[in-house]
Amino acid sequence: MTFRLPVGSAGALALACVAVWTPLAACSAQPVQSAATEPSRGTAILGEAAILAAAAAEVTPLMADGRYQSVSGAVVYQGRVHTFHYGRSPSGRAPDDQTLYEIGSLTKTFTGLLLAQAVRDGKVALDAPAALYLPQVDPSRLTRNGKPVTVRHLATHMSGLPMLLACEDQPADPARIACLAAHDDRDFLRRLNAVELRSDPGDTYLYSNAGARLIGLILEGVYGAPYPELVRRFLQTRDGGIDVRCGAAVEDPARLAVRDRAAETCDGAGGLVATTADMGRYLALYFDRRDPIPAQATTPLFQDGDFGRAYFWNTYRPETEGQLYHGGGTFNTSSWISLYPRQGLAVFLISPTVAEGAQGALNERANAIADRVRAAAGEPQAGR
Repeated sequence: MTFRLPVGSAGALALACVAVWTPLAACSAQPVQSAATEPSRGTAILGEAAILAAAAAEVTPLMADGRYQSVSGAVVYQGRVHTFHYGRSPSGRAPDDQTLYEIGSLTKTFTGLLLAQAVRDGKVALDAPAALYLPQVDPSRLTRNGKPVTVRHLATHMSGLPMLLACEDQPADPARIACLAAHDDRDFLRRLNAVELRSDPGDTYLYSNAGARLIGLILEGVYGAPYPELVRRFLQTRDGGIDVRCGAAVEDPARLAVRDRAAETCDGAGGLVATTADMGRYLALYFDRRDPIPAQATTPLFQDGDFGRAYFWNTYRPETEGQLYHGGGTFNTSSWISLYPRQGLAVFLISPTVAEGAQGALNERANAIADRVRAAAGEPQAGR
C-alpha cells in the first residue's frame, strides 16, 4: 500500500482556499490509502486549486438558492480526497470534516459491497430464491405467477416489492417519524408475510426500501452478525480509518449537521451516518485495483440500453462513460454520488436540505463537477 500525498504544502493549500472559496467555505485534502487508478497518458496532474475551483463553480450557485443553508462534499481524483464545506448547518455551526450527516439511501451502496462479498464467499447466490436465506418469511409471499424473487431481483429493485411496508399513509414528520421508529424488524417481517407483490419478479423496476432491507436480513443471517457490525468489519479490513456508523451509535450529537435526527436504527436500506471525509475515503475503495469486491459490486446485474443497475448502484453506459450513481434522502438531508471507477473519479455532495428537487439539483451539480475536473485534466467529457 502507498500513500499519495496532497500536492503542495499546508501553506499553499490555505492560499488556494482563500483564492477559490467564499468566506463561508472550508476545504481540505487527504491522502488515500489505495492503489488508485493512475492518470492516463495526456492527463494533467491536478493540484488542489483546480479541484476546488471545479467544485466551487458548481456549489456556489446552490448557495445562492435560499433553500440551501449549507452544502458539503468530497471529490476523489488521482488518488486524493478533497473535501469542502459551505455555509452553516441548521445547528448553527459551520460544517467541517468532523460533521456527521445522515446519508440515507446511500447506505444501500454499502449493502451492495457486503452482498458482493457474500457472493464471492459463496454464502449467497444471486439467482437463488431470496426465501432460501429467509426462513422467517413465507416463500409464497416472495413468489408471483410461479416466479420466485431472487437475490438479484432484490439488488436491482425488480422484485415487485413495494417501496415501503409501513407508514406510507402517514403524513410528513413527526407522525411518519414516530411510525417508522416503531417499525422494527419484527413488524417488518409480520408485514412482509402478508404482502402482495406488485409485479412479477424480474419484470418491472420498482424502487424498494423493503427489498434492500431484505438483503440486509439475508446478510445478517449468513454471517451471523447485525448489519452495522458487518459494515464495520468490511471497512476495517480495507481502511480502518473510515468511521461510518449507525445513526443510533453517535456518541456526540453536537457533531450532527441536524441534531434532531430521524434515523435511530440501521438496516440494508438506510440509517448510516458519516462525515464527508469518511465518504471520500469510502469512495476511494472503489479505485483500489487489488480488491476484487468493489469491482464486483459495480458490475451491472441488469442493463437495458444506457441504464441499468449493479449491486444497488444505478449504472449508465458501463462500456463507455462507466458511470454509477445513487441518491440519498432522509427527513434531514439530501445527498448524491457520481462515481466513475474507470477514471478514478468520484463526487459526493450532501446538504441538510429536503426541498423538492434537491436530490436532482445535487445530481446535476455532481455530474458538472466531474465534467469540470475531467476538462481541467484534459480528459474527454462524458455524454449524457
